[in-house]
Amino acid sequence: MGINRAEAGDLAGAIAAHEAALARDASLASAHANLITLYGQRGDFVRAGEHYRAVDALGATISRAHYDYGVLLGLQEKWDLAAVAYRRALDIDAGYV
Repeated sequence: MGINRAEAGDLAGAIAAHEAALARDASLASAHANLITLYGQRGDFVRAGEHYRAVDALGATISRAHYDYGVLLGLQEKWDLAAVAYRRALDIDAGYV
């Protein structure tokens, strides 16, 4: 449901649906990964970072999570940290992006 809402342009609804899914099961790494992007679109880099750390804590190997977080770090001109996130994405999938 959260993905459908995001595709329909309902950012607030997409975030709410993903957060509701995580309230039921906090181990849904893909929901955390999606929230990195969604909160990033909203400009809420703090919340995006919380979900990035959750993906990492779960040990999930989701290249997109690292790449998207790298983009958000770049937007904040945190170049060294962005480079680390990009490298982690490539470590998981050398062909990513």
